[in-house]
Amino acid sequence: MGSNARHCHGIYFSNYQSVCTEMVNELVSGNIISNHPGAGVNANNQGCQNDYITISLQTNMFIDNGQGFVFYQPGDGSYADVRDNTVRHNGALGSGNQGYWSSSDRNGMTFWTPESWVNSDVEAVNTFIGTFADFVRFK
Repeated sequence: MGSNARHCHGIYFSNYQSVCTEMVNELVSGNIISNHPGAGVNANNQGCQNDYITISLQTNMFIDNGQGFVFYQPGDGSYADVRDNTVRHNGALGSGNQGYWSSSDRNGMTFWTPESWVNSDVEAVNTFIGTFADFVRFK
């Protein structure tokens, strides 16, 4: 698993530092994403803040991952539409993956963005089952 297992994600959209191209109209739909010590889905734009990501996550099941979905440092103009997903035990105590994350990062979904870059009803239109630090956290 390399030097840090929390970087082992189920689906990874990476625009990390040297790639730096827009990722537009990405869709993750109808999947069962389970048992990853990292995020079930991670969209990472670290180091490429002049480029943006638009992503839609719909009707997925996130089960026993370190976190369900992480939207990390997308550039201006980025947006995530996240709805009708089930998030179960991701990062929660008892999931088996909690040792890789600090207690404040044991969230169903974590967005390193302004709240306006995510559908405003994100917590209401997704189902969260289990114990989390937060269902949805903005950093």
